Amino acid sequence: MKYLSENVSLDTLRLKVNYQKSFAGNKYFKVVSRKELDFGYEKKVSHKIWSNNDYLAGMRHKGEYIPKFWIENFYRNPHYKFFCLEFSVPKLLKGTNLLAVNEQDLKKVIFKINQFCKSIGIELPCSPECMVVTKMACSKNANISNLCSVDALLICLHSIAYRACSNMELVLATAPKKPRQLTLRTGTISLCIYSKMHEMANNSITNLEKEITEKWVSKDDNVPQEVVRFEVTLKKKLAVRQKMQRLGYIKKEYTLSDVFKESVWTGILTGEIAKVFNCQIPKFTYFAQCSSEKINKVIDVYSDTLKTIEQLYYFLYLLQTKGYAKTREYITEKYSASTWKKRFKAIQKMQTRIELWPEQVLDNIHLVNYVKRFFQLNTED
Repeated sequence: MKYLSENVSLDTLRLKVNYQKSFAGNKYFKVVSRKELDFGYEKKVSHKIWSNNDYLAGMRHKGEYIPKFWIENFYRNPHYKFFCLEFSVPKLLKGTNLLAVNEQDLKKVIFKINQFCKSIGIELPCSPECMVVTKMACSKNANISNLCSVDALLICLHSIAYRACSNMELVLATAPKKPRQLTLRTGTISLCIYSKMHEMANNSITNLEKEITEKWVSKDDNVPQEVVRFEVTLKKKLAVRQKMQRLGYIKKEYTLSDVFKESVWTGILTGEIAKVFNCQIPKFTYFAQCSSEKINKVIDVYSDTLKTIEQLYYFLYLLQTKGYAKTREYITEKYSASTWKKRFKAIQKMQTRIELWPEQVLDNIHLVNYVKRFFQLNTED
């Protein structure tokens, strides 16, 4: 499709380099507050930061996407400074992140960075490919227009999503001021699954994004109506190092050229998807969302004793009210990890015995299998 790529892509990058040259008198840099900067940049309050939000906003108002840029001092030594850039690679090169980039685009990224730095009077002390990566995001878009709505998929995935030590949030169309999304956050990593077309309609910057949004609103055949985006963000330098080392790249810090590899993007994104949607009792989790009539019919056929029935209803109640992730946490905390394992094994055993699942369960499994196939993961029977 003209306006969509379903390949894995590098998206957001934050680059950092030691910068000791004077920038006094440079109109593009003035002292700004952390709140005014609004880069989602969490550092110590004692940091001094120089940037120019007016210039950034003015260029984006004209439909030109440029990187966020700033200079910061080191909190342990105020005389030691860094120059930083943060940008979406596909937006910088192609005007929208509905399209993907590939490894061959590295030279174009280097050219764009050099061109931009020159325009704001910054002379980099090294080539952009040697700048250190302190934040990165990898993503993949999927056209599900012929499958279901993005909201339906988010509700489906929310039931079985699990990520240890994470905060989970589901936002649907009933909250119009927020993007439609399912987010799982840990201290250093976040996985966000959201409606890309709705997000772009609310945040169009480039002329291409505005053109696509207009066609989407008018339901043009060249623009898909339902696009779900899977995006993993490594929010800190430590998270980047941990992920890269697990993928076999052993270094203390990583540069632009180190992370500009499709194998890296695939490994990071697929690894997080596998962790979150590896629920081993998905059919039972969706079964809990069925009507009481359908639940009773199945339990009457496949349950043997009163004790089993009581435990089963209790477990289904927890899945129904809390979802898979919170049910696991609740039983583990209230009872013990071994109690969870025993209950879990019993449910797994029963799941294999049940042959006549309600249609609603099978529909949800079909959606989950679509996502797993999309990332080349093992699917449910």
